[in-house]
Amino acid sequence: MQRGVRIFTNLNDDSSLIPNSISKGRSKTLLDERNRCMFYRYWYYSKRHKMRYDEVLKRLSREFNIAEQTIINVISRNQNSLKEVYEETPKITTLRREFEYLTWK
Repeated sequence: MQRGVRIFTNLNDDSSLIPNSISKGRSKTLLDERNRCMFYRYWYYSKRHKMRYDEVLKRLSREFNIAEQTIINVISRNQNSLKEVYEETPKITTLRREFEYLTWK
């Protein structure tokens, strides 16, 4: 039994509330959404603001709270997705609507 589940079971007699299996690790859905947003930000900084590669990595690292090497790994594994963003050449108004929690100037 996982830590805390036994206490929960003792407090609540209805054990049907406890899921049979609990997924461990990061949510694939959340990672995919983070990566998608990161690709658009990568495009935004490199094309719109004409930042150098190392500057873009530093900025993304601060924005997404992940290591620069992790960003490089994500981009390497998802080159086609990033390429699609570059081919799309998104409009800033679209990005503002899609990712309203970020600043797009």
